[in-house]
Amino acid sequence: MRELSLHLLDLAQNAAAAVGGMAGARVVIRLTLDEGRRAERREEEGADTRRLTLCVADNGCGMTARQAQNAQSPFYTTRGARGAGLGIPLCKAAALRTGGAFSLRSAPGCGTCAAAVFCLGHIDCAPLGDLPQTLAAIVCGHPETAFAVSARVLSAGGEPADGDFLAEAAALRALTREFAPGDARAFVYIEQYFKEKLSPFLQKGEQNMKSLEELAAIRDKMKQTVETREAAHDATRVTVGMGTGGIAAGARGVLNAFAEEVSKNGLHGVLVTQTGSLGPAGWEPVVEVVCAGAEKVTYVKMTPEKAARVVAEHLAGKTPVAEYMIENAQ
Repeated sequence: MRELSLHLLDLAQNAAAAVGGMAGARVVIRLTLDEGRRAERREEEGADTRRLTLCVADNGCGMTARQAQNAQSPFYTTRGARGAGLGIPLCKAAALRTGGAFSLRSAPGCGTCAAAVFCLGHIDCAPLGDLPQTLAAIVCGHPETAFAVSARVLSAGGEPADGDFLAEAAALRALTREFAPGDARAFVYIEQYFKEKLSPFLQKGEQNMKSLEELAAIRDKMKQTVETREAAHDATRVTVGMGTGGIAAGARGVLNAFAEEVSKNGLHGVLVTQTGSLGPAGWEPVVEVVCAGAEKVTYVKMTPEKAARVVAEHLAGKTPVAEYMIENAQ
């Protein structure tokens, strides 16, 4: 599971590339932690409104509407051999599988703004990671670009709380002025600066986010709720395509939905598993269901809501959901 700070790094590197070589190049990084209302009882888990927003804006050349749409698809890049085109799609997929959101606003000559919202209470929300180190790598790795960084904490009532931070581009530039480009001491100095200044924000973040240990415990619990008897000939198999396209389209949420619904319905002898891309492109997420004594059924363009219906009607009721099948795809 990729830490959220690495998604921030990808967005910032894209922005730095967009403004590279421009006079007055500027990138603004905004972090917002909304503590929301944390659920106190299990039956209120759906009311968890804690959110973390990562926003990166630049004043570069911008993109057309078509380019902005393509940029959210895997392997699309405008940087030739210097880019793999995965940063934005992976960030978008990571945000969406937590039940969050992603937006990419851009226009030619007006720059670009990418924003990812992560729901902190979701099982698939990764830890924040080493934010000071990430920000130091961003600032020191692109000395030709002026970076501004802000962090804000919103309390349960939506009011600003302790933890607000703002470093204008001029202030960050002043901190590294005495170091030559590429001097490793600049990285150490900037990292320590962010550790000190972002300390209240990071403390709030640690209180609101799951640790790697908590994620491991959740993973182990999920393993216990889903049958994994690979050798059972009478098992019903549900296979979710988890290729790059599938993940970007929300396959992780579909996989989790199948696992949860199978457990909720008390179905035994059902194996929920994942594989690489099941294709065809454009119809992801793709799911294959194989029941003993029956032909394989392939579902396309799946969602968590559709997964719940497949579990209820196909796995429990033994009647495939025809409208979701590949034969009837539009």
